[in-house]
Amino acid sequence: MVLQGEWAQLVDKTLRLSKMIDKRIWQSELMRAPRFEKKTIYKHIHHVPKLELDVHVSPITRLTLKIELAIATDFQWNDKIHGIAK
Repeated sequence: MVLQGEWAQLVDKTLRLSKMIDKRIWQSELMRAPRFEKKTIYKHIHHVPKLELDVHVSPITRLTLKIELAIATDFQWNDKIHGIAK
């Protein structure tokens, strides 16, 4: 969604946040916050869209492939953050 909107700054921030979550290396004072703030941070991290893709490709003929793609979401939808359209 961010890439299609051509919002370079948001793409950069989203990529940095994704790397921090993936590597569990925080580039800010974010995780040094008091306990009550960490719960809020944890809640908001689960609003970051995450997709799980499962692909199976098998040949049918020399020129034809059968592609099965399963997409599963793994985040909490929030109308205030993501908008009302799903």
